[in-house]
Amino acid sequence: MLKHFEKARQIQSNWLARTTRNGVAAAQLLVHGLDAQSYDELCGLNQAAWQRMRDLQSAWTNEWASWLSFATTLKGANTMSKFVEREGNIFAQAVAQFTAQATDLAGLLENIDVDYGYWLQEKLASKT
Repeated sequence: MLKHFEKARQIQSNWLARTTRNGVAAAQLLVHGLDAQSYDELCGLNQAAWQRMRDLQSAWTNEWASWLSFATTLKGANTMSKFVEREGNIFAQAVAQFTAQATDLAGLLENIDVDYGYWLQEKLASKT
């Protein structure tokens, strides 16, 4: 159990360090100035991130529509035990869907963070 908590702390520390490095690098880049090309690239990164988020949201909407269709039918539930099993399955699928969507979102945010950090480092390297 301690290893689990240590790993969770390590993952959070890594995320915080990367975010801090990106913040420092962004401030350094602003000190050097942002040219028109860099501004366009930054806008492109932003647009790509928003498009990926919209794609996720669209997929999530479809997934929840499918889940709702499944959840509103009691097909095969003609006894109390089958009803309880069916309700458990509905709940389990909702939890699995929440988990998958949280994972998708965390993956997207990490990817954006890494992409932005790489872009920042490239821009800073060209300024110095």
